[in-house]
Amino acid sequence: MGAIEGPAWEWVGSGSPHIRVAGHSHSQALRYAMERLDPSEKALVAVLDVAAETLLADDTYWPVVASTGRPVVVLWNGNQPNVVFMMSDDPITVIGPRGVLSEPIGRVIPYSMVKALWNPWLADLLQFLEGHPDPSLVTLLGTPPPKAEAEVRAGIAIEPYFVDLLAAQDLTPDTAPIVDTATRVATWDALQERMAEVAADFGMRFLPVPPEAHAADGTLPPQLSGPDATHANPDYGLMMWRHLIKKLVD
Repeated sequence: MGAIEGPAWEWVGSGSPHIRVAGHSHSQALRYAMERLDPSEKALVAVLDVAAETLLADDTYWPVVASTGRPVVVLWNGNQPNVVFMMSDDPITVIGPRGVLSEPIGRVIPYSMVKALWNPWLADLLQFLEGHPDPSLVTLLGTPPPKAEAEVRAGIAIEPYFVDLLAAQDLTPDTAPIVDTATRVATWDALQERMAEVAADFGMRFLPVPPEAHAADGTLPPQLSGPDATHANPDYGLMMWRHLIKKLVD
């Protein structure tokens, strides 16, 4: 498709896509999976990607999305549970719709409170939708589930941000106080529910991740996990493209 509104952003993929995807860092799993699509699938899709390694800057990126005038699938952030609930010095439990895997420990935080916690984190999404000429053209896509504890510990051992954070607190990947798996999954569930509510408020569609995006405990399966502590890999991206094609094209 070439450059749109300057050199920073370009649609990568089909010249006449049926499915356009835009979003924050989780969209990169789909971007890097595009070459693995069958030709008939690849002809259907495009991603609004960062050209020339330009950092994704919301003040220029999202106006391009809103001005497209066509249906767009949006992956909005998704790392909020990782930022707030990946590690905690004080034991906490959030009991979500899946229940708990063991007896609650520490403070029990109400699920409804966690849902409300995400409201400030979604303020930019609301601003984008309020300024969109037709929000019904937007499909809000669910974000990857949190990772299993072993995957988190492996990821924080190599990500510079977490390496520095742990060192500053005299911790190692093995001693980092990773929050209980069921609680981390519950906080992710709360975010997905809150995004579904936002979509309903704007007359949009919310499309959750498919069942195969979850292991039995609700976490991202290891085979779909990227090397860091929070992101999925191109196998996940390929799965999500086929999920989108099934839901939006077939």
